Amino acid sequence: MLFALALLPLAFALPEQTTFQYSSRVAGAVAPPLPPLNKASFVNHTLLPLNDGNFLPSPAFGVGSAFYQQNATEAAMELSGFVGGIDGNEESVGEAMRLEGIPREELYITTKYDYLDSEDVKVEFQKSLTKLGVSYIDLYLIHFPQFAPDPAKVWSAFESLVERNLVRSIGVSNYEVANLTVILSFAKIKPAVNQIRFHPYNQLLQAPVVKLGDEHGIITAAYSSLTPITKEPGGPFDKVMEKVAKKEKITIGQVVLDWVKSQGIAVVTTSGKDYRQKEQLDVFGPSFPALSKKEIKHLTKAGIKGETKKLKRSKGL
Repeated sequence: MLFALALLPLAFALPEQTTFQYSSRVAGAVAPPLPPLNKASFVNHTLLPLNDGNFLPSPAFGVGSAFYQQNATEAAMELSGFVGGIDGNEESVGEAMRLEGIPREELYITTKYDYLDSEDVKVEFQKSLTKLGVSYIDLYLIHFPQFAPDPAKVWSAFESLVERNLVRSIGVSNYEVANLTVILSFAKIKPAVNQIRFHPYNQLLQAPVVKLGDEHGIITAAYSSLTPITKEPGGPFDKVMEKVAKKEKITIGQVVLDWVKSQGIAVVTTSGKDYRQKEQLDVFGPSFPALSKKEIKHLTKAGIKGETKKLKRSKGL
């Protein structure tokens, strides 16, 4: 399973002999040092510093859940250099890589481990390298806690990939406080990122794990941030969001993403439409007008109001 952040992984296919060499490295050998992140490729992104000395580009674009089990080659190419989450679409993205031919050092690629076919991290990691046609990954995440039934064993294998110069940074996804605390109890290399569902209507629910991450320098990356627009429209967030959008002359989607950005959280989003990609990317550029403290406060309160109402309804109150 592939998950890529910031730039679409576009590269050339590796010959069979080269793939075998990468397999040997994954098995135990140390690869050459990784090239530094080419920051010039991310001038329109926010580069968030990670606790391992690396950086995470935000936002992320992708062909993940929106294109689940579909041929995503065309969609990936439409991203014009940006990719987010891809679930089960590695072959399609690999094809896009070969067709576009952007140098590997200009990309930021993330994959997720979920042991669909094997519990062995090395086996699953090698599959991703082979399908993508690359020699290293920028960020490798455990997709869900349940995909690491022996968390110490899995995390040790993750750390080994970093030590062998096969992965730049490692992290987790969908981890709650209890899960993250377990990893932190034995990690030699702390998770750099925890990717979770985060939006205005679940900010109270996710506050504890975001806080724990902050205490350990773990960046929270948010997916489903546009929920107030796409899945839960009509709530109290709408009125404030629309008022801010009109005042600032930006779209309602940009308001939501700017609010997430104001929380110090990375954004993971997806769209197959180039104008939407540009609209979302603009929020993270140096010239985009940041929300005022007053606007952030009103948006936060509106989100909490909606979350509180939803919680009461779920309890029959």
